[in-house]
Amino acid sequence: METKRRHTSDLLFGLGLFCLFVITSLLLVLLGSRVYQNVNTQMDRNYDLRTSLVYITQKVRQCEGGELRLDAVAGQDALVLTSVEGAVLYETWIFCGNGQLREVTVQPGTAVNPTDGQQIMELDTLQLQLTAPGLLRVSITGAYGHQGATSVCFARGEAAV
Repeated sequence: METKRRHTSDLLFGLGLFCLFVITSLLLVLLGSRVYQNVNTQMDRNYDLRTSLVYITQKVRQCEGGELRLDAVAGQDALVLTSVEGAVLYETWIFCGNGQLREVTVQPGTAVNPTDGQQIMELDTLQLQLTAPGLLRVSITGAYGHQGATSVCFARGEAAV
């Protein structure tokens, strides 16, 4: 009779150990998936921030021989890049409107609204400042509160405030 109890206790101990292993494995998988999700979300937010800064930097660098000036759209900073296509003068406005980084190309004198232009990326704020001759400081705040900044040299063209 004692051997039967011993076999039952061995079985219960083995079953309990197996259940403990299964529960621990499930908790580990859930924890790992949450960590992966947080890392992935953070990478997406950083990507949006870096891409916005690189986009504006490249637009400034592409403004060969054109004029660069700072203006405003609905009280928010805007970057205006002037270029000549054929014999026609164009202005490319880059600004933040309705939570989006936007770009619109218009003829000089055309009014630009916060809903105009093509949506580039989600962005809360865009701040522009001429810090030195030929140097533009770009500061942005992403859709989730992340901030980034860069400085761009635009020595090829002229700048006006």
